[in-house]
Amino acid sequence: MSTRVSRKRSPEIAFADETPPSSRPPSRAHTQRRVRAKRAAERPGWVTEKEESIGLDGRMEDVSVDIMWPAAEEMEVGRRVGELRRRRRFTVLCFLGCTIEHLQGLSHVATLLENSGADVFGVSLTPPPPRTSSLPIIHDRTKALTLSLGLLHPLGGGRQALDAIVVLDKESRRRMVLPVGWGPRLLPGQRDEENGDGVSSVVSRCVKGVEWLCSEAVDEAVEDVEMGMACEGIVMAV
Repeated sequence: MSTRVSRKRSPEIAFADETPPSSRPPSRAHTQRRVRAKRAAERPGWVTEKEESIGLDGRMEDVSVDIMWPAAEEMEVGRRVGELRRRRRFTVLCFLGCTIEHLQGLSHVATLLENSGADVFGVSLTPPPPRTSSLPIIHDRTKALTLSLGLLHPLGGGRQALDAIVVLDKESRRRMVLPVGWGPRLLPGQRDEENGDGVSSVVSRCVKGVEWLCSEAVDEAVEDVEMGMACEGIVMAV
């Protein structure tokens, strides 16, 4: 009578010829690489990576500006730039040179931008009249804000700004600069809504870019939570 040999193997034998699955939590470096790879794949081309973006000069926080609020008849004078920028996660600055159409376009999507955590301001080198826009307009009377972002018109004699939309993140990094009516021209075959410098194209890219920046901020918050849970697991194991 033959003796049957059991095919069951103990865990030690089962994993004797292969690497057992690791029970260790993912390292911080591994998590960061995974999240950053996902962000890089989804990031719109007109949004600058955080590591490569230029930070606003810290001295700008103390620069004094005036502001015309939508329902006001007179400007509020002597507000610090830092006071205006600390309210939300992102700041959208619409610089007004030859046109105001891009500010009007932003007013139509202001709710979308606010839902993504952005405050929207126009920026003018001349005092704006009352009720110019449904969005607040900063009077950059010293030109310091316009100069710091490189948007003083080179042919304007120091009196005119370049029309553009700029988006700053909470750490005052310049994540988007979207020219209106200037900058690189369209190449044959390029789609206007992705690469054009017209008002509708620029406003559309601003919205898409802010939405992506919002998702980036959410990913970073999730990463912090995941790493906190990993650290807690290590402590419990010890």
